[in-house]
Amino acid sequence: MISKEVIINNFEKDLDKLFAEIERYHTELTECKLILVKREIELEHLKKELKFEKEKNKTLSSKKVEKQNLNVELKDKKSSEDLQADELTLQSMVEDPQFVLKQNDITIVQVLEFIGETLESRNKDYSNECYYLALKLLNSLYYSSVKNQVEEFFRYKHSSFEGNVYERFSLPLILELLKSYLLYGKRNELLDIYLDTINDFDYFSSEKINSLIFSKFLWYGVYLENEKEFINCCKDTTVFLNEDRAEVVLYPLVLEMMQNKDVSKDYKIKIENLLNEITDLDSSEKEIIFNFIKKKLLINLPLKMHDKEMVNSKISTKNTPMFNTVHFLEDTNENNGFREKEILFAIYHNLNKSSSPKNYFVIKAFIKPNDQKAYVNREQVLQIIKLRKGGWANVEGYPLSTIINKKQVNIMNSKLKINNDLFKWPTTEIIQNNNLESTNSNDFLNTTSELAKLGYRITGLNREKRWNVLQTAVPKLGLKRVANIIAYNVRLRKKQKNGAIKNSYSIGEWEYDLGRLKSKYYKNEFVWPKLD
Repeated sequence: MISKEVIINNFEKDLDKLFAEIERYHTELTECKLILVKREIELEHLKKELKFEKEKNKTLSSKKVEKQNLNVELKDKKSSEDLQADELTLQSMVEDPQFVLKQNDITIVQVLEFIGETLESRNKDYSNECYYLALKLLNSLYYSSVKNQVEEFFRYKHSSFEGNVYERFSLPLILELLKSYLLYGKRNELLDIYLDTINDFDYFSSEKINSLIFSKFLWYGVYLENEKEFINCCKDTTVFLNEDRAEVVLYPLVLEMMQNKDVSKDYKIKIENLLNEITDLDSSEKEIIFNFIKKKLLINLPLKMHDKEMVNSKISTKNTPMFNTVHFLEDTNENNGFREKEILFAIYHNLNKSSSPKNYFVIKAFIKPNDQKAYVNREQVLQIIKLRKGGWANVEGYPLSTIINKKQVNIMNSKLKINNDLFKWPTTEIIQNNNLESTNSNDFLNTTSELAKLGYRITGLNREKRWNVLQTAVPKLGLKRVANIIAYNVRLRKKQKNGAIKNSYSIGEWEYDLGRLKSKYYKNEFVWPKLD
């Protein structure tokens, strides 16, 4: 029989266990209460953020046009209050340092719709500032967690608003558009707009642009390998190039390095230090532009050899074939048996083919099995011309010679005979399946600056003022030259993607001038040039 003492002892032990268990539960409950309080605080914070997002989205939604029910014309009919509200909304987004960080998969859709609606609008009451803010906001989203969605938006939408932006003829606005193309990887479109701006604008003087605009155009030009075209268009380049600023001091050093005149360690350190001092380009612009330059330095440094044996012994190019002549071929489709391959291509000091090459350079060409020749298409020929300024390249079968930066770079052609007996009035229409311009087309590029020097341009001149310039130009340059220059520029713009739309104003004015020239001067002594 269990004694009373044993029962009491067992009971006390159980009671102690129960108290310990209760104490443990109490401790856990206290911890849970603390966690709950913390969660309540977090929930309250999230509610505030959600309220902010809803109010913001409500603001954005109130700015949108109901696309299902309204056409493009109605979309442009906003009241002045609505336009001002759009601008203020964009400004607040751009100035909010947290705005980009707050974007998610849901909010970015409405933000991009708002940006697209603004940039696509052809409402003349929209200020340049409104377009500028929309582009600036778009570019800031490059750094967001939803960058992929922004890139997708830009890829499909850029052609629908490029013309709106460009025809505002505002250099700060165009620079922001150039930045968009740079960030989102549209190099071809970037080059088109860059060259169009240089050709169309008469603003490049110290009285009309500042150091920031100059340095941006300069370095974008370096990236596009066309900065000398910009420098030639700048009326007083020395004002800017003599400035003691990192953006300017760095330029000749990079040029020198690209020509392999000095690639010492100290020289590279000097360039890196100057690069860090640049403020006119933001970090993303510097990264893209100077990564391109560094890559180009590795690819395009000249191979200072004069025979294949020397090249193979000093550089790992033993599998790279060497050619002193390449052959031009319009169609290098892989279906025809061609495959692309890097080759070493000779550039000569002069026309004497028996002389030693000036240098060998690595280029891409097309070859066929069991064919000892190398072939290049139009794009590759233009690259040869661009990279090998000042030298002679033997490209058999290519009909053009061109002048680049006022120095003749000849493409030797032993086959083509050029007939200049008849002057056909140039067309401004694009002829399908005819990518090759006439032999005079390249000459138009040479003389474009001559017509511009006489004062001819679209921007800043009305029709009568342009007509006065043309009446001066015809006796000096000749009707044939003047007509062909203008017609070529029309065709050049039309060939661009959506060129007829984005350059509609310039094209219309050029065609008006051509019609007036034909009416006054053309006597049917030659075939008037077409615009196609």
